[in-house]
Amino acid sequence: MEYIKDFNKIIKQNQHILNLLRFYKGIDRSEISRRLQLSMPTVYKAVDELDNLNIINKGDNNISINDEYAYLVGISIGSALCKICFLDVSFNILDTDRFEKYKKIICKNLEGIIEDKELLLKCKNDKSKNYIYFKTPTQFSELKNILDCLFQFIQSSIEENLFNVLSIGISCTGVINSKTQTILSAHNLDYLDNSTLETLIFPDKQKYFHDNQIYICLLQNSDASVIAEKIHLYQINSIYKSKKNIISLYLGVGIGAGIYLNGLYNGTSGYAGEIGHTKAPMYEEKYCVKKNNDSKPIDQNCTCGNEDCYDYKMRTYVFEMNKEMFSDLSSDQIRDYLRSSENQDKAQLFGMYLGNMVNSLTSLLDVDLIIFTGKFYKCMDSLYNSIVSVQDQNKLKFSRNDCTLLTSTYGSLAPSIGAAIYSYHKRFDLELAWDYE
Repeated sequence: MEYIKDFNKIIKQNQHILNLLRFYKGIDRSEISRRLQLSMPTVYKAVDELDNLNIINKGDNNISINDEYAYLVGISIGSALCKICFLDVSFNILDTDRFEKYKKIICKNLEGIIEDKELLLKCKNDKSKNYIYFKTPTQFSELKNILDCLFQFIQSSIEENLFNVLSIGISCTGVINSKTQTILSAHNLDYLDNSTLETLIFPDKQKYFHDNQIYICLLQNSDASVIAEKIHLYQINSIYKSKKNIISLYLGVGIGAGIYLNGLYNGTSGYAGEIGHTKAPMYEEKYCVKKNNDSKPIDQNCTCGNEDCYDYKMRTYVFEMNKEMFSDLSSDQIRDYLRSSENQDKAQLFGMYLGNMVNSLTSLLDVDLIIFTGKFYKCMDSLYNSIVSVQDQNKLKFSRNDCTLLTSTYGSLAPSIGAAIYSYHKRFDLELAWDYE
């Protein structure tokens, strides 16, 4: 235990150095000293400590993180799909070659547990994907058994010295109280309402994780996605990496918002990101779009109980689908639907809903970056013009130049990546702050 205590202390003390090595690979000691304004003796001492732990590779002219040291595991539970990914300590998702051998074993183990195997088998045979995906279970017991199967693989791999795991992050749809680690309301997965992190893990795995100092935590999908997207801006050295207050608008079965305002912002009760369940303007009347109950099944109201929220109007007036049908749409299908010549009015309507949403968020929260992620990431070319046209109607003191709009790189994989990164920060009691320069 004393070793673990020292290990945690060294990681926390040298976090700024590790972040430099993540985002500026192969730099030397003098560059670390210059960027962090540290004396050379301090840098030498820190580098030696990290090297002794085998966390970095110490060369004469450059220093790099030892990406084989340990993994971070990210699991996202969406309304339609679940995804599992492994990250190295540099916050990079393992490439297909490194992950393939793990993917085959995990998928094979899951085959005996998952009832709907179609997507899992497709994933197993898809060599282009460096993550695992399958249809979200319809019962709590099945989900818990799936998680236990993954946890057993992690435990066995650690015990057989195949790899080490520092932390595991689970992101989930709905409203989550981060302090109590409770899913207050999953909206589209009722069986998860009022579930705690503890109830998702069998006691033997809880004990194993505790005894081996493997940290595991729970957070909301949109919150996880905003973490992943922001870290990615540093990884690619984007011109937008200096943006401080950002929001990710995540499209799944509905629209959620991951909000970062000098830290993750959830509101008093955890409902701050539920932007999709707030009242939307009546733009559909302008296009004379009505419910078409005769041709397609339409929900009578949203899972929140309303008929005037963004989520319900999007599914009903833009896509003319109920929640179940819409949840089955892929990013490609949403893109093709909105690009279709016969659906241009609906694409414009969707863009106007989003434009009004953007106006509300930028005016009230003073954000300087909004990233469209989840299933948005392939369809934004059909929506930007309408969003911008509504932005121009903002009556508050606001300029379009005050907030940048970006499309996600990760898309629906962002929550699992962000969950893994978040779990690392919680594991070492590190603050999520955008100060990686």
